[in-house]
Amino acid sequence: MGGMEAMKEAYREQRGLPFLDVPFQDIRYAMRGLRRSPGFAVTAVLTLALGVGATAGIFSAAYALLIRPLPYRDPSRLVWVAEHTRDGSGAIMEPDMVAWRERGRPFESVAGYAFDEYTLSGIGDNLRVSGAMVSANFLSVLGVAPQLGRDFTAADDHSNSPLVALLSDELWRERFNSDPRTIGRTVHLDQEHACTVVGVLPRPFRFPDMTAAPQIMLPLRAPGSSVFNLDQLQGVHVIARMPRGQTLASAAAELQVVQQARLRAYPPPLARVMEESALEVASLQRHLAGDSRTPLLILLVGVGLVLLISCANIANLQLVRAAARHHEIAVRGALGAARSRLARQFLTESMVIGALAACVGLVIGAAIVDAIRGWQSPRLPWLSSVSLDPYMFAFTLAVAVLAAVSCGAAPAISGSRANLLDALKATSLRMSRGCGHRLLRNAFIVGEVALALVVLIAAGLLLRSFRDLMRVDPGYDPRNVLTAKVRFVLPDITPATAKTGNYQRLVAFASEVLAKARALPGVRYAAVSQVLPLEDYRAFTAVWFGPAPPPPAVSLESSVPLISISPDSFRAMGTTIIAGRAFTEDDNENALGVAIVNQAFVRKFIGGEAVGRRFHSMYAEQHCANCSGNEPAELQIVGIAEDVRQHGLEQPVKPEVYLPFAQAAKVAFNIVIATTGNPAGLAPALRTIIRSVNREVPVFEVSTLEQRLSESLAQRQLTMFLLSAFAVLALLLAAVGVYGVISYSVVRRTQEIGIRIAMGATRGSVLQLIL
Repeated sequence: MGGMEAMKEAYREQRGLPFLDVPFQDIRYAMRGLRRSPGFAVTAVLTLALGVGATAGIFSAAYALLIRPLPYRDPSRLVWVAEHTRDGSGAIMEPDMVAWRERGRPFESVAGYAFDEYTLSGIGDNLRVSGAMVSANFLSVLGVAPQLGRDFTAADDHSNSPLVALLSDELWRERFNSDPRTIGRTVHLDQEHACTVVGVLPRPFRFPDMTAAPQIMLPLRAPGSSVFNLDQLQGVHVIARMPRGQTLASAAAELQVVQQARLRAYPPPLARVMEESALEVASLQRHLAGDSRTPLLILLVGVGLVLLISCANIANLQLVRAAARHHEIAVRGALGAARSRLARQFLTESMVIGALAACVGLVIGAAIVDAIRGWQSPRLPWLSSVSLDPYMFAFTLAVAVLAAVSCGAAPAISGSRANLLDALKATSLRMSRGCGHRLLRNAFIVGEVALALVVLIAAGLLLRSFRDLMRVDPGYDPRNVLTAKVRFVLPDITPATAKTGNYQRLVAFASEVLAKARALPGVRYAAVSQVLPLEDYRAFTAVWFGPAPPPPAVSLESSVPLISISPDSFRAMGTTIIAGRAFTEDDNENALGVAIVNQAFVRKFIGGEAVGRRFHSMYAEQHCANCSGNEPAELQIVGIAEDVRQHGLEQPVKPEVYLPFAQAAKVAFNIVIATTGNPAGLAPALRTIIRSVNREVPVFEVSTLEQRLSESLAQRQLTMFLLSAFAVLALLLAAVGVYGVISYSVVRRTQEIGIRIAMGATRGSVLQLIL
């Protein structure tokens, strides 16, 4: 008893907490062991840090796009609703949106929006701003309130109400100097609409659409009726809030039933089109991820394989280290160390390596995040939200420690099961410990090489698809072409306004700008185009061949985009005229209506000889000798142009109709300049020319056509770059793993190799034996 009491007294008198002292002893011992083996420590930490850092960087991007909650009230209940027709628009007819709102099911609330651009005047120089027209309940559906002023009301949504606006925080700060007195101030849009500022959006406010970041919001001012009127038909993008407990599947099923019932209320031409449409109800978060979701998931899989390769490397290194410490472990066991204590020591060393790797991995992850954020593109606006926030710090630490512990499990089990008697009787001869460790090490190596090949093959397939994509003929030559957007400060041209002289002023402005641009050194062609490649179409018309009164279904089923261009547009863009001729200066408002169509138009509507054929267009905003705003225009096809891949190299070509700019001028258009050298150097001169002709016309989005094409491929390029980098890293890690195992094998078999050489083995045979 005395001995027991003495032990109790000694336990009470000792300093510290014994249950903490033991883990700290293990940590200190692990640190001393790593200091004694700096080569192993550096290799293990860097190997794991590369895998952990790459994983943290890609997971940061995935978290920003796919996981981080949207900055709205109860975002899980917000959905995106689209109706995909044959033209792929996805827009919802405004009467349908009103009908869903009135019904109250399957959505609690429904809001719509559409995009536009305006010239803001009355505050310094004219400024081109992006805008959104939204229904009055738009912000309330999102659960957002203005930081200053008020939201739109139902009265603001009426077409006869005074026009009001909400400003973005950025526009308010930069243009209005954060002045609270901006509320109630009147500004002008396109010098036509007087608009009263009623509020400022919060900072930051994320518009629920990846394609735009509006600087100003206006009321939608749609008819607001669930009854269809083809003369006032408007398509809108729709977001909705589901009731609590409602699922996406049940909402989609119920909405499908509602739309099937509404088909009976559709006008016949519209009903025929909508019968083939497909409704989509998706979570708003999923919709905002868009086309970036799949590449991100691919990158996550790729980086996960790299992390597995890192873990296999660490496990191999730990096995080698455990084998080298075989005698030490046996001595500790003989002195009374339990197998659990030995295993815990191995795992503690793994955790220390994991913690150190997490610190280095954070630096690598931050570098990857910076690289991703630096890959800025208007097509990938979400990249700016990628960051290493506290969640990412926790994720990196957890992944590093779990990876280190996982890959340290095999060495811990193997090392703690050492046969003490055999180990203590072992001589200093470095002979192999048996087939058990060899099989495990070889299994890790085979796994590493297999995983590296998977990543390498995936990267190779991606590179090949990108190469094949770049070989696709876009229908234009993007080299040495400068583009700039302008908007003439006038209301949109209509047949009525043409009589006032505005039309002539617009055409004269464009002509003078082009004449001065052609005089610049190095300019080959200067032209005007209403729409550039990789932009959305701005105008559509229904076309048919035959008498002037259109067939009953033609207004919707035969819709094609219209593009106004000047005579040198095809030459400037490098687009070939397959047959017929290009436009000339004689194709003006005093001449008969003419058109150039693309090859897709010929395939769909004609199928044979097209030049000289005449067709009718419902597009009323034309100005030519035989064009009237009250009747369909008859146009003669004078040329066939090469197909232009308007919406990207991988998208199919749609039928297009080109009109002379002098016969169908629009206030918003693009200046296109083909040069003999670097086109970017002419940007300041072009701005000066436009300002000299009319200082009130804003110039914006000045860029080369190559930049536009590159931006359209930004997502593919980023995915290809990252996956290729991971493939190289995986291959490097696998090579390091193979080298480590072979090196260890050679060291362990030094005496055997010496004996073989002494008995006459050649160096070649020994090398063959090792390999």
